[in-house]
Amino acid sequence: MESAATYRSRWPGVLGLVGIIIAVLMFWDALSDLIQVFTWDEQDWVRMLGAETAALIERFAPPVGYQVASGLINLELSILLFVASILLLRRQRVGVTLSRVWAWLVLPLLAIQMLLVLTWMKQHLAGLLRPEWQVSESTIVIWTVFVFLILAAYPVFLLAWLGRPSVRGDYATWNVGTSTVM
Repeated sequence: MESAATYRSRWPGVLGLVGIIIAVLMFWDALSDLIQVFTWDEQDWVRMLGAETAALIERFAPPVGYQVASGLINLELSILLFVASILLLRRQRVGVTLSRVWAWLVLPLLAIQMLLVLTWMKQHLAGLLRPEWQVSESTIVIWTVFVFLILAAYPVFLLAWLGRPSVRGDYATWNVGTSTVM
């Protein structure tokens, strides 16, 4: 058992690794969205899925400007989270600051994105589904809220965790500019 004098909390390593995993997934998702927007055209969808399904996808897809903006913003946010997570692993105070900045940026953007998706789905979903597959507006709202809560879980947890007095006391002892791994 470690004595109180030599104890080092493990949360920076855990949050750092979780953050790196989320950042890599965000980066991959954003990059693949951008690649798809610029490299796929309607004929690719027709060859892959058939003309009828391709027409539905074309009608159902969000505007290209939204896809590009969303992809670029998410790309930048993923890089910010990756850097913040590396700095948390190294126990640098700036990693805590960058993690908070990431969380405060991503939460309102998630809310805006979910509202846009909700509005867009209400406008477009009705004409796409067969009558027996139709879903109610309340079902769309419930699923959108559910997805938002899942996506917001890590940033909310991160803000709550970094705001705890014992955690603040822990990272207040970290030296600025020096690093120790795990």
